Amino acid sequence: MPVKHKDLLERYKLKPWTGILLFGPPGCGKTLLSKAAASEIDASFITVNIDDIKAKYVGEAEKNIANVFESARENKPAIILFDEIDALARARGEADESWARGVLNILLTQLDGWDTMKNDGILVLAATNRPDDIDEALLQRFPLRIYIPLPDFECRKKIFDKL
Repeated sequence: MPVKHKDLLERYKLKPWTGILLFGPPGCGKTLLSKAAASEIDASFITVNIDDIKAKYVGEAEKNIANVFESARENKPAIILFDEIDALARARGEADESWARGVLNILLTQLDGWDTMKNDGILVLAATNRPDDIDEALLQRFPLRIYIPLPDFECRKKIFDKL
């Protein structure tokens, strides 16, 4: 909405969400919805999962996160999807690995002040099956949280008809 109807936001002095958490059971289409949103607004789509971030050397995971955000800034409009964010940013006390603490810290740093002009045109989405496992400080950076249920019988039937 902020990309397609920026004039409405300006007219009513509304501020677009910069972070949205999509949660629901496995297989409900959280990742697919994110891709569809990027396609709808012709935005760059950057997907991040734990395998993309976890690194062999100390400090490399943090650099990988910073590179994701820098890439999004260079390719606006952009949507960054952190798929299975609960694996990247567990609640503190649960994640005793040093790389996980570093990743959480850089995520919080990158998302702080996310509403500045240099980040205009970038939306951060996070998808998870277990929102309760995510660090509370990180959850606060995602003010809009949307539950995505599994499709009911009628929806599944329409999906099969389309396919």
